[in-house]
Amino acid sequence: MNISRINRYAKEDEIAVVPGRVLGSGMLTKSLTIVAESFSLTALDKITKAGGKPITLRELVEKEEILEHIKGKRFVLIG
Repeated sequence: MNISRINRYAKEDEIAVVPGRVLGSGMLTKSLTIVAESFSLTALDKITKAGGKPITLRELVEKEEILEHIKGKRFVLIG
């Protein structure tokens, strides 16, 4: 899924969950936390430059500090 689609549908206070790979096509104008199976290098660069946080599904499951970061936030599935 391209970053432009995530930018279109996710709000800054939500966790965007993508059931697949995030690609870097398009612009990201919001600081978003995005959870996905994987990220292209371009997508990672755009997410971090916008002040967002990319999280892989594996990190979500394995790292407790990630769970603390997203606790209490609203999730939106974009797919």
